[in-house]
Formats: sequence, structure tokens, C-alpha cells
Amino acid sequence: MLIKKTLEFQKGIQLFFQTNIDFQKPRIFLSSGTSKKIEQTLTQIKYCKGAFVPQESWREPNTEEKSLLGINKQLTNISRQDLHPFIGLIRIPDKVLAPLEAILENVRKSPVIALEAWQAVVTHPEVENVIAEVSNYLTPYCLSRERFKVLGLHIKPPGLKTVTVNCANNQSENIYIGMHLDSWDRYPLRRRHKSRNRVCINLGCEDRFFLFINLTLMDMFYALGLLAPKDIYKHYRGTELGNEFMKQYPSYPVVKLTVRPNEAYIAPTDNLIHDASTSGKKYADITLTFLGDFGIPLYTEG
Repeated sequence: MLIKKTLEFQKGIQLFFQTNIDFQKPRIFLSSGTSKKIEQTLTQIKYCKGAFVPQESWREPNTEEKSLLGINKQLTNISRQDLHPFIGLIRIPDKVLAPLEAILENVRKSPVIALEAWQAVVTHPEVENVIAEVSNYLTPYCLSRERFKVLGLHIKPPGLKTVTVNCANNQSENIYIGMHLDSWDRYPLRRRHKSRNRVCINLGCEDRFFLFINLTLMDMFYALGLLAPKDIYKHYRGTELGNEFMKQYPSYPVVKLTVRPNEAYIAPTDNLIHDASTSGKKYADITLTFLGDFGIPLYTEG
């Protein structure tokens, strides 16, 4: 029988906000842990067996927790090898996103978007050109010579505790997976910190939320009492560490970061347990996502 333990909030992945981010209202919250007990406002939502979601309720972090998250700390000269312990929050200038928002005009304020309406967006004759312009704006954020990849436009309904579905299942209905780990680069545990990270832009008309546990996979590895090199082979890919961690430490909080319209987060989603949430939203959630070696340059427009 697995014994559930407690773990104090740890210093792990740090938050870094671009200087033009508005902090007049609270935008970072902590859950009371994670749970397999899932309640959704939408009755048709189904989760896969063993899925974890954040426990309610949410609270603002205290002074010590803010310090552990690195909030308000000035970070400069972020190098390629230092990308993995950071989550960035940036704002994209309105003029950069205006052409894309014009294409989205008929769907941004709809709670439910018909398939035909969304198809009209993704097949619009100018959509590739305007996404290319957004890509051009993000070029200074890419810290390697390798060109980053456009993952595309995505849409989710409002009112979801978590938004990610299991794309590998063969069922006709969406099965949600809860807090999870990406594996775009499929690196083993020892090299997860070298994985590419993601930029995800909020193109909706309301706030959305990025959810994450502020520990890398190796942080979780050691928190579970595992030892290198003995246990490294058992957890070669590290894909089970997140679930093991949430089982053993159900009271360890999830961080909820508010991402406002025209803002984007930069996150190492191959190296941390995460998801997004549309809880409290009235309208459809629309995002544009990129995969690459992203950071935050010292000087950017906007």
C-alpha cells in the first residue's frame, strides 16, 4: 500500500515576467494539492483512469512561496542551457496579433464553435501568412539557430478544469488526461532538461490559466527518494514520475498562472507536469502554439 506523504513547497522552476506584464490584479494561485476525484461543470467530460487534477480551492501564495517561485526576481542573460528551470510570461503587441484576431472575429465570442466555423478559420486564405508574421515577431525569443516549429491554432470549450485530451485513443469521444507530461522530443530522464519548450499565445477574449507543478522531473525523482544511477534505469524516460509524485504527495500544490488575452507563456512542458484550464470562462478558448528553444531577450518591442 502506498503511504501518502507531505512535502513543503519547494524551490524549483522559476517564473520570469516580461517588464510590460500587468500585475495590478493577483494572477498566481496555489491549489491545495492534486486529486483523482474529478468534478466537472460539463456533464459530457470524461477522464482517463488514474488522471489527476488540481484540488480546489485556490489561494494566493504567501511571501515565502513567492520567493521560491522567483516572483519579482530580475533574471537576465538566460542562456540555452538555463532554459529548463524557467517559465516566462510575455505580452505580444496588439498590432502583431490584430490580423489574426480579425480572422478569429466571428468565433472569439462564442461559447460553442461549430465545426464549420472553425474550419473557416484554419482554412482562411490569409491564416498562414498572419501566423508567419507572429512567428517573425517571436524570432528574437528563439535562443538557438534551429528554427522553431508552428504547432498551430487550437480551440477548447470554456468551463474545463483541464483541457488536454488523449489524442492517441481511437474513441470518437474526447478523453481528458489531467495533469501530464509532454514528450515532443522523447528524451530520457537524464536529458529532459535539454528538450525544447513551448510558447502558447492566448488569442481568446478572456483570461486562461496555465497549471503546473513547479518541479522538474529530476526534482520529483529525488523527492520520491529515488537514487541515481540505480533508479534511473527503472525511470529511463521519466514518464511515470509525475503520477508517482502526485500519489505520494497529494497535498503538494499546483501553481495556476493567469494568462491574459494577447499574452503567452513559455514553458518546458517536456520537463514538468502541467495542463491548462478554462474554468470560469464564458467563451471558447483559442491559442496559437510554437515549439522551440525559447527564452526572453533583454529588449523586445511592446
